[in-house]
Amino acid sequence: MLRLSLFSTLFFSTFLLYPAQSFAAKKYYRPQKHRVIHLTPADKTVDIVITTDPRKHTDRSKFYYWYKDGTLGKTQGAYSGYLLDGEYTEAAYPEKSMICKGHYSLGLKDGSWTEWYPDGRIRISENWKNGLLNGRRYVLGNTGDTIKNEYYHKGSMHIKTADSSVHHKTLHERWNNTLAYLHLKKKTAGTQKK
Repeated sequence: MLRLSLFSTLFFSTFLLYPAQSFAAKKYYRPQKHRVIHLTPADKTVDIVITTDPRKHTDRSKFYYWYKDGTLGKTQGAYSGYLLDGEYTEAAYPEKSMICKGHYSLGLKDGSWTEWYPDGRIRISENWKNGLLNGRRYVLGNTGDTIKNEYYHKGSMHIKTADSSVHHKTLHERWNNTLAYLHLKKKTAGTQKK
């Protein structure tokens, strides 16, 4: 019983001497680093998130998206103002239809991005990682047919297919070239042993 009363006295006196707000204000205070901004240019609305935390280094080969004085900008290797950092949504104003939706990370496109036709059908679906196309990228016609089906890795296109037959032909040609190379290598290795 004595231990319990001693413990409770120490516990409560700690909080009376040091209020909870002082702990939060001194130890855990973090300034707000993001702001949500709603823009309404001519015939559309744009919702962006910006960071007030400056980026110290930029990559000269990548495009940075930024906000300054009520306008959006895009610059290769540099930026002016505040970097976009979060959800990006663009919609047509009178029609209330989506135009574009994606995500930025410190000014660079990141994650899944989608663009729509005015009638609501998907026009482009692509994936980005650290400002570079990475993964599948589909371009669809206004009737829904696939115009382009591409695969990117770190910004470089690896396989381009307009239809599945081209894709299979490309893989088939690669396989045949690999087999021919291995056969030639085996043949030359056999002649060198003699």
